[in-house]
Amino acid sequence: MKFLSFFRRKKLKTESIPVVAEEIITSPKLSSLHPLSQEKCWTGQFKAMLNLIPVVGGTMAQEVQNFQDYRTMELFRNFVAFVMEMIDTTEEERKEFADEVAEKANDSSGNVIVNMVDKLDNIHKQKVFANLSKARINKELSIEDFFRIHSILVRIPYVDLESLSKYSKPYYDYDGDSELLFATGALKLASISSDKENLYVLSHLGESLLEFGLKKKVDVDREKGMQMDVSGAVLDDKEIGDSISERAGKIVDDAMTFQVL
Repeated sequence: MKFLSFFRRKKLKTESIPVVAEEIITSPKLSSLHPLSQEKCWTGQFKAMLNLIPVVGGTMAQEVQNFQDYRTMELFRNFVAFVMEMIDTTEEERKEFADEVAEKANDSSGNVIVNMVDKLDNIHKQKVFANLSKARINKELSIEDFFRIHSILVRIPYVDLESLSKYSKPYYDYDGDSELLFATGALKLASISSDKENLYVLSHLGESLLEFGLKKKVDVDREKGMQMDVSGAVLDDKEIGDSISERAGKIVDDAMTFQVL
């Protein structure tokens, strides 16, 4: 990624970005900032965040208004949106979270979190990501599921996030989002049909994304195992296995008959 041109002018290394990000997230003064009243105010808020960091922060805050690189400005705009959703957590909670992220990813928390923020293609996803981060802080998600659900969030188009709640029961959307959401891991197959569309239901990770990221609690009608609808007859897991075994046996018998002939 192309980073700040003023880093070069001021002889600051590009590695400073994750360092700055980590210092902002763990700053004890972060909670003193006021939430954004509107998204266009993000530049001023970013300068305020930078001023929490001695020396480097002040220099960067003076230069940010002159910076014109759109891609990097988008990164900082999204980072501000994420951080401002975290100000209702304590310094101790954020430090513990940052340390856990660093340990699990085997990298600095600044690097990891900046990359996670940057992968999200819509600024409104940053609130969802912050909600997932707070869910991990509150031990509502495992650290592994935190990373897994972020990966799902990256791949789901923002316009389809609201569609997740429709899959609290087996469902197929003829508008085309079912297969896409299934490919992200947010859905699992509920039933396979030979003469109509397959049905999908929320996976456990998809349900967690809905509950902790989007703050929508749903009761998921998730049948045990998967059903197969063959010519109008619905088979459960055991029947599916029996059917497969029967067909496999028939194939073997046919092969033996062919060899005898």
